[in-house]
Amino acid sequence: LARLESLVAEMGAVSDWAGFRSADTAFHAELAAAAGVPGAADLHHRVSHELYAYFIPYRIDYLRASNDEHALLVDALRAGDAAAASRLAYTHVAELHDSMYVGLPHST
Repeated sequence: LARLESLVAEMGAVSDWAGFRSADTAFHAELAAAAGVPGAADLHHRVSHELYAYFIPYRIDYLRASNDEHALLVDALRAGDAAAASRLAYTHVAELHDSMYVGLPHST
């Protein structure tokens, strides 16, 4: 959790997309590794690096809102609130889906 909090702070301090993306990449990799699910970190690494080829720079204000979600997720994990953490993670990924795959339907 301390590493995740450090990355949230780093994302909050950077002033550009490239700096944010570097810390964001590390945050999501750390989260996948911390999940303790066999293969999750490897799957995250493979899928995220395939998707990064298609990422476009987001506005810093958009990224700051995304980082607010990161902070709430870390707070839920620290509190041991698995239900809240799950909802926050789902919402975070759904927003990414909406911003990257405009017009595609959500799977439920």
